[in-house]
Amino acid sequence: TPVPDTLVIPERYCPLLQDVNPMRARLDASIEAWVQKFGLVRTEREWTLFHAAQTGLLTSLCYPRMPFETLEPAGHLCTWILQFDESGFEGPASQGNFSQTTANLARFQKIADAPQQPLDVQEPYWVALQDILLRLHKIATGEQLYRFDMGILRWLHGNGCELGYRVKGTMPTLQDFLVIRGNTAGSSLFASMIDMGSDRPISSAHWGSPALRELNLLGDFLYGIDNDIASYLRDAQSPRQLRWNVVDVLAHEYGISAEHAIQRACDMHREKMQQTADLCSSLRHHPDTGVREFATDFEYMMSGPWKWYQMINRYRVVDEF
Repeated sequence: TPVPDTLVIPERYCPLLQDVNPMRARLDASIEAWVQKFGLVRTEREWTLFHAAQTGLLTSLCYPRMPFETLEPAGHLCTWILQFDESGFEGPASQGNFSQTTANLARFQKIADAPQQPLDVQEPYWVALQDILLRLHKIATGEQLYRFDMGILRWLHGNGCELGYRVKGTMPTLQDFLVIRGNTAGSSLFASMIDMGSDRPISSAHWGSPALRELNLLGDFLYGIDNDIASYLRDAQSPRQLRWNVVDVLAHEYGISAEHAIQRACDMHREKMQQTADLCSSLRHHPDTGVREFATDFEYMMSGPWKWYQMINRYRVVDEF
């Protein structure tokens, strides 16, 4: 779809609670020391992009009430995913190196299944991932780790499905795309960490309830579509054969212009944002304290990326880190 030079991305709607963790400065220092320790950032350009990305800010916006014991590994994981998602999964696949993407997906799963086992390779990315997972295993209960593992599986499954479409070079239907994009967005993975930082854990019965299942699905949808809208002007300039963005999928499915597709994406985003706000508001009257607290923390987690995109001008000034 041709993209006119005059195309403007509309401001996205967000009625959700917003705040920032008061330990943000401490987290920033921890993340910088961590990437230095594992050699994740090496060149001058990588350091420039790392500092511009402000992953400590993003994590602090998503988890403003989280204790530092959990906030620190959450910030490290956020940094790892933002860096490796492009270089380890999307990058090789877009360049036709599908076997490398497949190998990386499998290795991630292997480490997640048994982080205490020795690694078969000592590359910095994988050693750093193992460090994150070992720390989470020390602070989380077995049930919390199971939810986290399910979030990992959804994320890896989404990446695998996306890889299949890239191999074929075909555009998915909108319905299929939204399911896959929701998984690759990783909201379920990060939502599972809310409970790790809570002094009122949610029971299995409540976690699996229709209301919380719906909330997590809304989170998957919004994390994906919010990122796609924010990144569209950059993605539209990509030479890749298949641009993996909801705006392109909408334009392809309905035969509409980029202007109309971006507006339709923003309308979808607004509708789901309002549904999320309404459901969280309803859950704050739930009889269970853990559910009430989760609803509040979920709102923060959903507004975090939206605010972060605005604060650092992500994808307009700040490139991928």
